Amino acid sequence: MAGEVSEADLAFRRDEAAALLSTFEGLDLDTDIAAWLLDRTEGWSMGLVRVARSLRALQGTPDRQQRAAASTSAVAEYLMREVVDRQSRDIQDFVRATCVVERLNAVLCRELTSRADAQAMLREMEDDNLLVALDNRREWFRYRELLRDVVVTDLERRNPMRLRRLHATAGRWFAAEGDVRLAIAHMLAAGDTTQAFDLAVAAAEAASLQNDPGDWLHAIPPSFVANDPERMARFVVALTLASDFEGAETWLRRAEAQLDTEDLTLQRRRLASMRHQVSALRGDAEGALRDIPPLRQIDADLERDDIVFERLPVNIARSHLVLGEVEAARAMVDLLAAHHNLSEVASLVVVPALRANVEVARGTLSEASRLAERALRHAGLLTPRHFGTLDARLALAAVHLERDQLEAAGIELDRLHELAARLDSTLHASFAELGRVRLAWRRGDFDRAFRHLAEARRCAERSGGPALPHRVDALEAQVRLAAGDRERAAALTASLPESSERALLELRLLADTDRDLAHLRLASLHLSTLRERIVRELLLARTSRTAAASDRHVRRAMELAEPEGFVLVFFEERAQIMPPTPPEPPELEAAAPLSGRQLVVLQRLAGPASNAQIAADLFISKNTLKTHLRSIYRKLGVQSRADAVETARRQDLI
Repeated sequence: MAGEVSEADLAFRRDEAAALLSTFEGLDLDTDIAAWLLDRTEGWSMGLVRVARSLRALQGTPDRQQRAAASTSAVAEYLMREVVDRQSRDIQDFVRATCVVERLNAVLCRELTSRADAQAMLREMEDDNLLVALDNRREWFRYRELLRDVVVTDLERRNPMRLRRLHATAGRWFAAEGDVRLAIAHMLAAGDTTQAFDLAVAAAEAASLQNDPGDWLHAIPPSFVANDPERMARFVVALTLASDFEGAETWLRRAEAQLDTEDLTLQRRRLASMRHQVSALRGDAEGALRDIPPLRQIDADLERDDIVFERLPVNIARSHLVLGEVEAARAMVDLLAAHHNLSEVASLVVVPALRANVEVARGTLSEASRLAERALRHAGLLTPRHFGTLDARLALAAVHLERDQLEAAGIELDRLHELAARLDSTLHASFAELGRVRLAWRRGDFDRAFRHLAEARRCAERSGGPALPHRVDALEAQVRLAAGDRERAAALTASLPESSERALLELRLLADTDRDLAHLRLASLHLSTLRERIVRELLLARTSRTAAASDRHVRRAMELAEPEGFVLVFFEERAQIMPPTPPEPPELEAAAPLSGRQLVVLQRLAGPASNAQIAADLFISKNTLKTHLRSIYRKLGVQSRADAVETARRQDLI
């Protein structure tokens, strides 16, 4: 109804509350305390009047905050005596049975009160100004905060056993409805910490598949977790699945200290698997590969249909890739893919994304691109915020870079960087910065390249292991050499462990001072990846004595590069030739399909409701609705609500 007066319209604003309180003679109240009292009474005029009378009576109290607190206590007594106790017996019982919940509807109230007329009771209480409606359809309500506090405190004093039973009922109801946060809060209030813990741990696994872990794990009392080593191990698993690696590391150390180091039980293996995952996503490849179980044990554990064991070969593969151990990574991905009972996300997102990175390292860019795009398509349908998505974007960014598709590479690197920050993956954040270094270098912007190198180093040093910092050193050595800083490049190269990467850096340096020796060593160097073989041919061309020999190596480099579209390597190696023509860049990844929630919003857009009404109907804030709208408009390629509705109808979405 257009002329309807809402609860918000009736509530006092700060200036109105201050004006009301100032009319009471002898009342000395500053604006801060007035604002505090307004918040406590939610602008409720009856409460404010009672506050004013109480404050005037307490004017002699020296501390103003004490006067305000005492006044609030007086208001509480007034509410109990003049508001609750004056209601009918039915209303009083209803209020005492339902006051334990933050928000309530008729279904929940029937569960708490066993009354079939719960909906009618809610409407009556709303009319009496005891409840505040949370939606335009008057389905969800809440008590005024002060009133709820008063009734709960009174119930706790008079009948604590009943209060715990009500919390237990509310906990079961919210758990069945999928509201883990409120379910756990009520279970803890009911004193059922074990049930709350079990729900929190179980929910972490399901939430991890959607990367929406929530904050309920931190509601569990630490003392309860610390009382049992097996409980600590389960908590570590849950925190790791929730991407709280700092918390997982803390509890991991405590759990490892208490569990018998010779104990090879299932729980200990699950705990060890989490240790590998924490290390891998932090970028500590050596730590992740330390004391890994034998392949036969990994293979056996994969049959258990346990997400913890499913993630172990994933993180082992990631760590092998960081260390440049491509075939070892490939073997681990093959082991994972061979199992029939993988989760849908692992099968459709994680495995192809990992394979894509293996193919990038091997040099088969076309296959890497196909696998990464496949993983991203499925991620859009299943779980867009997932570590598998990070792997896919990392591979796709690498393909675009190698093919000199700079705009597409920049877009993927930005996406990778943003998602790595959200999921707290030091590993992927470091590689995003390294990709940005190569992008800036290719564009000739050495200042920007060095800034990204500094950020990559800060990120890599958080890993706690040497592998990521060595990757930064190796790339910086190349950039320094290209920029003419041979001294710094040589120092960085000397700090690297023995590897083909270090050998090629040493030969780049040597090629500028002793071409013959560099040429001789290049000819005998064993290299395994396609990119490294292209680099060798280009270095052989630089160090050849004759133009004919140089041309042969150049042609060989181009023959190796052309099938997969390698282009960037020719610029990075300062080849004085025209590199192969890169393949046409694929169209940028199509927008992911609309999520279920976005489809619901889209259907509402086709109706007459305003944006504010849609937000209220869906129990979301206006800002959350705006976020949904931006995503919907972007995915549909439109700029307005009307265009979104028209496009959705053409696509049979509504």
